[in-house]
Amino acid sequence: MKYLRNAWYCAGWEQDLTDEPRGIKMLGQQMLILRTNDGVIHAMDGACPHRFAPLYKGRVENGIVQCPYHGLEFNTEGKCVHNPHSDVIPDKAALKKYPVAVRNLAIWVWMGDPEKADESLLVEEMEWAQSSEYATGYGYTYVNANYQLVIDNLLDLTHAPFMHTMSFGGVPPEFGKKSPVKREFKVDGRRIHSNYFLGERDTIGLFKPFFPHDRCQQFSFMTLHQPTNLTFEISIIEAGEEDRHSGLQIPSFHFITPEDEKTAHYFYASGRNTHIDDEQVTTMMMAGVKMAFQNEDEPMIRSIQDIMGTPDLFSLSPAILASDAAGVAARRSLDKMIAEEELEPLSIK
Repeated sequence: MKYLRNAWYCAGWEQDLTDEPRGIKMLGQQMLILRTNDGVIHAMDGACPHRFAPLYKGRVENGIVQCPYHGLEFNTEGKCVHNPHSDVIPDKAALKKYPVAVRNLAIWVWMGDPEKADESLLVEEMEWAQSSEYATGYGYTYVNANYQLVIDNLLDLTHAPFMHTMSFGGVPPEFGKKSPVKREFKVDGRRIHSNYFLGERDTIGLFKPFFPHDRCQQFSFMTLHQPTNLTFEISIIEAGEEDRHSGLQIPSFHFITPEDEKTAHYFYASGRNTHIDDEQVTTMMMAGVKMAFQNEDEPMIRSIQDIMGTPDLFSLSPAILASDAAGVAARRSLDKMIAEEELEPLSIK
């Protein structure tokens, strides 16, 4: 499968990277992520070039990774520095090293041409992620479906009242009735915005513990930062209030990394500006988010993938709804970016 390689992909939350190396498959490539004693995070090929053993299962000492199978040792530049069986080190005994960045609580790996790594293409630093005025919870879900189906799902929130009756307390409209949700769609360079205005409504169960009003107005603003990373802002304000920043603010990250053409990693983090010192509220809130995706969205997306039998949605000539505007634009613009990338010359040192 073709991917946009000159881009940053999330390899996990920085807080989750311990002294132990981490293995993760990204864009079909087995990767090794590790932090050395100086605090620097490194990313390299994750399979030993000898017999392709997973290096994250090996030992690490003073920045040297030892293969768990036959003991070849590699430094953080990917160079094999020791062969315990011979004085000869084969030319092919080397690992590719990848540029790494840390931003918005996450570890990012540039999967393409290292000479073209550009930190300006990362999702811009979000103030809430570093602010003491917000409580933050983290999560991860392994998705048994193509990554673009996950992005489709996040860009089209009209599914919420039908899919999220348990987690978010959604109520689908009666048969034959129109949805009252107003939508706004726009493209801004590499960003695609899919915004929803829910108007005055009953406050759903997930928000009641930290929004003490029976009625509210809800604004839900989703933004895709191509190719696979989304930011989401939910504003819950009192009925009749005009300033959408005056009430409960729930910003979140949704970072999607393809594992291969049929599976993906979904890293999510959510903040809130109330009850920030209440760990029980954080636990409850993240449990609701996890239920929404892991128990409601993911099984549906997995079933869709099984029925489609291909990652190429357009090859199946689907019916297109007005609410698909953001998802369709995302797929078409990504196809164009991948095609343009294939025409770019490879940088040579």
